[in-house]
Amino acid sequence: MFRKLIAPTLVLALLAGCAGAPPPGDTSAADRATIDRATDKGTAIVDEQGEKLICRREAKVGSRLARDTVCMTQAEWTRVSEESQRETAKAITAVKPKQGT
Repeated sequence: MFRKLIAPTLVLALLAGCAGAPPPGDTSAADRATIDRATDKGTAIVDEQGEKLICRREAKVGSRLARDTVCMTQAEWTRVSEESQRETAKAITAVKPKQGT
């Protein structure tokens, strides 16, 4: 019984880790400092196309304390969220427990 629970737990953990954060962009240290200051003050950041960016601090994978600041447009955040929900639902439905055991 214990072995049957290991695989579904590992699948969910891997999917949550992969879908939880987008890959980091290529930004210089000065850009990151500017983004951090704007995020701390609640200042809006606008990208090259004139779209407002929403910045969030997310836990860095593999660390309990380190954080990464991730900035994306609302449409990008929505896409990432929906993709994460789809992958999680797929993982849950793929591993159905046997009834009556």
